[in-house]
Amino acid sequence: MAIKEFGILQTGIALTWLVIRYVNTEDRINTVINIWIVAALFVNLIGFYEVVTQKYLIASEVGGKTERLAMRIGFLAPRAMFANQNNYAFFNSLTTLLLLGKLIKPYRPLKWYVLNWISLGMSLYLLISSYSRAGIAAVALGTALFIVFSLTSHNNYKQNIIKIVAVLFVLFISVLVIDTSILDTITDKLNLVVEKNESSSDDTRVNIYTTCLNYALDHLGFGTGPGSSIFPLDGLPPHNFFLQILMEYGIVILLGMLYFLYISFRKFSSYQNVISNALPAMFKAMILVFPIMAVGPSTIIVEGSFWLWYGLLIAYSSIMMRKSHMLYTAAKQRELTI
Repeated sequence: MAIKEFGILQTGIALTWLVIRYVNTEDRINTVINIWIVAALFVNLIGFYEVVTQKYLIASEVGGKTERLAMRIGFLAPRAMFANQNNYAFFNSLTTLLLLGKLIKPYRPLKWYVLNWISLGMSLYLLISSYSRAGIAAVALGTALFIVFSLTSHNNYKQNIIKIVAVLFVLFISVLVIDTSILDTITDKLNLVVEKNESSSDDTRVNIYTTCLNYALDHLGFGTGPGSSIFPLDGLPPHNFFLQILMEYGIVILLGMLYFLYISFRKFSSYQNVISNALPAMFKAMILVFPIMAVGPSTIIVEGSFWLWYGLLIAYSSIMMRKSHMLYTAAKQRELTI
C-alpha cells in the first residue's frame, strides 16, 4: 500500500513540476486554463449523464454505502471518473471558482467566452447535484471573498463583475416568470445538502477527526508513511487533506505545503495590480477556502486536478512577481534617463 501511495504522490508532484516548468507567461496560463475548460466539459458530460439516467457510466457496481445514501436523499449523486461524489464535488468546486475568475476579464475571444460559460454552468449544477456541503460552502465563500478582493483593489474589471451580476439577476427573474420548477429543483437539492447527515453516528466527521488527530499527535515528526492514515479508522479515510498529510508524512511536510500556500497568497496580494484580469483575486480567494473544500473528499492526493491547481498557483504567483520586478526596473531606468 505504501508503494502504491508513494507512486500516486510522485505522479502528483511530477504533474505540479511540469506545470511550473511550462507555465512561465500569462499566455501559457490561459492555455492551461482553456484545456481545463474543455476537459471539465467532457468530465461533466459523464456526470450529467449519471444525473439524468441515475446510473454510473464507468463503474457498474454502486456499493452498499452509496445505495443507502441514494435511498436517503432520493437520487444517485454523480461521480463521473472519481472515487465518490465528494471527490467529484471537490473537482467541480475548484473548477467553478477557477472558471469564474477566468470569465471576468476585459478582453477574451468569443468562442472561449461561450465555452467558459457552458463549462462553468455545468460545473456549478453538478456540484449542487453532488450535495457536498464542503464543495458548495467553498464556492459560496470563495465567490464572496473574490468580490470583496476585486472591489477593494485597483483593477479594470469591476464593470465586468457588475455586468455579470446584472445578467444573472435578469436570468433569475426570467426563470421565476417562465418556469419555477427549475428553481424548485435546485432549492430541493440545496435543502438536501443542509439536511445531510442529521442523525449522528459513530463515523461522523468529528469522531473521525478526533481519532486521526490523536493518532497524528502520537506520531509527529515525519509521520507513519504513505497510506497509513486509514488504519486508525479500520479502513476509512480521514476525509481531510491536511490531517492526512500530517498523519502520513509528518508536520515538516505539512508546514512545507502550507508555506507555499502562504507565500503564494502574499505574492498575489502584493502584485495583483500588475495583472489586468481577475485571476489573481480569485486565486487569493481559492487559497483561503481551500481548507473547506479539502475536508469533503476521502483524499485529494490521488486527484490530478488538485496537483494541476497547486502548480498553477505557484507558477502564476511567480509570473506576477517577475512582471512586477520588470515594471519596477523599467520605471527606475526611465527615472535615471530623465
